[in-house]
Amino acid sequence: MNTTTTSDNGRFSREILAGYDPEKMQGATILLVGAGALAQSLLPNLVLPGIGEIRLCDFDFFEPHNRGRSIYFPTDDEASTLGLMKAKVVAHKVRTQMLAENPIMHYALVPIQQLGFGAFTGVDVVVSAVDNPRARAYLSDVCRYLGITLIEGGFDGPAIAMSCFPGVSAEAATDEPCYRCSNPHLAGTFSCQRYAAEAAKKGIIAAIQPASATLGGMMAEAAIQAVHGETPTGFKRTTLNVRTGDHRQYRLTRALKCPGIHARLADEPIQLQLGAGDPLSALIAAVQSHLGAGAEIDLGEPLIVEAYCMSCGDVVTVESPEWAYDMRPRCRAKPCGGAWVSKGRPVEGHTPLKPIRLDARTDQRILDLTCAKAGFTSMNLVHAFQPTTGEGAVLRMSGGLADLFDEV
Repeated sequence: MNTTTTSDNGRFSREILAGYDPEKMQGATILLVGAGALAQSLLPNLVLPGIGEIRLCDFDFFEPHNRGRSIYFPTDDEASTLGLMKAKVVAHKVRTQMLAENPIMHYALVPIQQLGFGAFTGVDVVVSAVDNPRARAYLSDVCRYLGITLIEGGFDGPAIAMSCFPGVSAEAATDEPCYRCSNPHLAGTFSCQRYAAEAAKKGIIAAIQPASATLGGMMAEAAIQAVHGETPTGFKRTTLNVRTGDHRQYRLTRALKCPGIHARLADEPIQLQLGAGDPLSALIAAVQSHLGAGAEIDLGEPLIVEAYCMSCGDVVTVESPEWAYDMRPRCRAKPCGGAWVSKGRPVEGHTPLKPIRLDARTDQRILDLTCAKAGFTSMNLVHAFQPTTGEGAVLRMSGGLADLFDEV
């Protein structure tokens, strides 16, 4: 039954003529990763036509050089009230522009990897507006695994590019290309701030507003079409030079040696009554109750427990997944500023552990860590298997969106 109201017909009359369905727009949830120039160009094109829920994730902050490309750059008063974290500022400013009947704006000030699979619960489309290949690869893997459409894009000066990867069935997941098919190497810095600083040293112009605005419109339209069940740019890459008008579109192909995930989650995960604050020992017990003694958990991302500082030689406690370890490459035990390097034997906790053995031989120090420390956040998925039988299971941590996002 169509529940579009007379008010909707008036407010979105031009959009309806263009084929937008207010009911589908209102009911849609879009996860936007990145809150920089591109994301800010995207957002008006999503919220003004009536998208109902936006989840925004970014851990960077505004700097003076962002002003010329950031339509939501905070005023002095806004900065004093909201601070300078991009996601928080942008979320609060965009919330006032949302025209959906019951708009919802969530934001998180952490890397998307830290939120885990729970951040994707109920999401219709994921839009990648980040400059970091590792984050893009993560989004590619999660979206393919969960069957969610991924729209990604980027620019360099006047040159822009966009790709669309529709959510596909389990049968098609194996054969269709993903982002990582064309981008197998994960080189690059983690934050926009560090990337811009390095680009400036090399004389590279990271972005210009006309390119950002054009790409933002293209990606927003691709996301809206996906909300309507259409992906006319699916498995295609579109490039355009906004200065010269040169453009091209071509079909992406599956790489036989792609390092990414080409599988779909088959069954509904088993719901656990455990939260992110519970110890790993409790998670082990829950997994063993389903798969028997000796079952193991595949961490997905290796867990770094400790690392040696290359400068002072101290053993530094890390206790975080490898992606977070990469973000904190300095020794915090002393003000030496030295880089960390993990080495040693697994039983000493100095190297990545993948998978953790879920039996009496597991180091008690690891068992005492909270699930969140190992990356098992609220609503996240836990992949476990029994090595003796080959049986596997996917379980879901308890919790809610409020554990992962703030709401405006």
